[in-house]
Formats: sequence, C-alpha cells, structure tokens
Amino acid sequence: MRHRRLCTTLLYGILILVACDAPATDEENPLEGLPEASLTETLRLGGADAPEAEAFDVPPSLAVDSEGRLYALHRGRAQVALFDPEGSFVHWVAGAGSGPGEFTIPVRLGLVGDTLWVGDGVSQRISRFGPDGAHLSTRTAPWDFGIPMGAPQSEGGYLEGGRVWAEPTARPLGIEGRIDLPVLVGPPGLATADTLFHVRVPRRNLQGLFWAAFEVPPYHAVAPDGSGILLAEWDPASPATVELRFFDPGGQVTREATLPVPVRPMTSERRNEAIEEGTAQIEALGERLRESGLAEAGIPQPDRSITEAQLYLPENVPPIRRVQVGLDGSWWLQLADDMEAGPWLALDPEGIPRFTLHLPDEATLGLARLDRVWGITTDDFDVPRVVRWELEVP
Repeated sequence: MRHRRLCTTLLYGILILVACDAPATDEENPLEGLPEASLTETLRLGGADAPEAEAFDVPPSLAVDSEGRLYALHRGRAQVALFDPEGSFVHWVAGAGSGPGEFTIPVRLGLVGDTLWVGDGVSQRISRFGPDGAHLSTRTAPWDFGIPMGAPQSEGGYLEGGRVWAEPTARPLGIEGRIDLPVLVGPPGLATADTLFHVRVPRRNLQGLFWAAFEVPPYHAVAPDGSGILLAEWDPASPATVELRFFDPGGQVTREATLPVPVRPMTSERRNEAIEEGTAQIEALGERLRESGLAEAGIPQPDRSITEAQLYLPENVPPIRRVQVGLDGSWWLQLADDMEAGPWLALDPEGIPRFTLHLPDEATLGLARLDRVWGITTDDFDVPRVVRWELEVP
C-alpha cells in the first residue's frame, strides 16, 4: 500500500516541541497557553416533554449534511429523524422491519455527499437513502475476524468512492488479555481489503463477569463525511508525543502530525484510583446481573489483586481519551485531565492546534466544526437532548 505523506510539523507558539533530554512533566504542559473557545447555545432538541421526533430513548447518533440539516438516529424506534437547520422536523427516514431499507437495531449512520447510509447491527445490513429519504439500496455486509466475537460483526459503513470499512465492535470470546484486530478499507465485501492499522480489543472474564479493561491509545475515528479515518497513537515508551495519521478511503496516509503532550507518571495514588474504579465497575456489573436474573446470586466479589493484575496499567497516564474528525476536516482530541476526561483540543485541517473547548458537565461531543459543535446532554430526568453550540475563539 503506497503512502503519500504530507507531513505537518507543529511549530506553533509554545507548542514547539523542543528537543531535550527530559520529557515534559506534570508541571510542564506544552498545551498550556492555547485560547479557550466559549459556547453559545443555538439549538436544543429533545427532553422529557419533547415532541415525538425529538423523543430520544437513548443518546442518538448524528449526521449533518452540507445544507446544515441534522439526521438523528432513534435506535428504539429504528428510524432516523431529519431536522432542518432551525430544528424543525422534516420527515422520518425508513422504519422498523426486516424488509429493504428497514432496520432491526440500527447502530450507526453517516453521509457520503448527499447520500445517507445506516448500519443495522443485528441484521448486519447497510442501507442507503437519498436526500429526500427515498430508499436507494440495502446490502448484507457481515464480516468475520477469524475468531468468535461477543456480537455479530459487519462492515462499519460507507466511505467516499463507494468504499467501505470494517472494524471490531465487540469483544472476543474465550480470550484472556488483549488481542489486536485490524481496521480494514476496501470495496464492498472487502475481498481486496487493505489493513490500515490494528486496534487493541480487551477481553476480560473475571470470576464470571465480563468487564472493560483500562484502555490506552491507539484511538481512531471515521470522518463523518466518509473522507477517511484518523488514527491517534501514543507509545507508553515515548510518552511525550501523540502521533496523528489520516488515511483516505484508498488506504493512503494524506495528513500527519506530531502533537507534544504532558507526561503524567502513574503515581501510586493514581494507580489506586484506577484499581478502585475497576473494582467498583465489576461490583456494579455483578449487581446488575444478579438483579436481572442473568447470573446466579452467588457471584463472588472481585479481588483487588486480581483487578490490578488485569488492568495492565502503564507507567504514565494516557494523555488522550478519544478522537474525532470534524465536518470541516478538523481533528478533535479529548485530553486526559489526570485520570479523568478533560477538555477537547481542536486542530485545524493542517494539524495545527487552535483552541481548547470545555463542554458543559455531562455533555458529550457528537459532531464538530471549528465554528460550532453538536453535543448530547440530558435533562433532569436523564432524557437525552441534542444541543448545538456556536463557538467563539478569543
């Protein structure tokens, strides 16, 4: 696979990565000094008293077209609601069922040009729709990673040029520790797929309970317009930088950047916090299983030493928690604030850091541009809402 490299060197203000013998420490944060964007809410959909089209049962997946229209995936209704730029409901796309263009449990959606695609996790099908909501095509797209997985796997969705990608979305069965599985791109069916990179898929089975391990980069994100896939890599052995690479649908690297990040050692206090959090998660999961009747009441409580052994804690705290590609080609990285998720760092399409963004408490980032973002919040009754904010950068 030939790589066309357009390297970006981050020589930007205090973000210059100076060659030195010692890495950055907690007191030497190379990301400090960037302006912070302020938010002004311009749209809100959903909540406890919302009309039917805005009555989200779970946080919806979102897509925005070139005209600013918003697509919101209702998983419970197995439908997609379309709203105009002012938030007025336009029409429903498809519905529940097993026929062409219908869904069982839709799990993701995206736009390539003015064509909407929706992936159904249970039927392993991908359907496409025109801008007027008319059904264009449906194809079955199962994918076999060569090992038993905890849920059916299928192609992830469409990219530009009619290509598709596939990535593992469930945990492997019968495997302890971590396993690396590929992220692939190619024509539908992936008969001639290219492997872009591998992602670490954790699998845990501790005293009869399944649980998520302590996760570290690499992280990746598919561009919402299907233009490619962003990879953010962090090597625990070289903890002072994050390497960013953007793959186009043909599998070529078209943009790269090196981002300096602070180094935070995994102190004994931080290590204990991670162990306690992991133990609490396992206890909570065991309680839910007992309450649901899916497991016997005699599930033993997790042992702290076993929890610590299976967390695979690195020597340093991972500097990022999540990555995303903006609608305008920008890159977004959620920074780690010690052991917790911190603010978002926005980089322009050339890979240059521009500003940081603190979302309101409990809000998650759905879609982004350098001038506005769409997020998911909840009301006082924990009912999901979609909010759009305009950004102003000093």
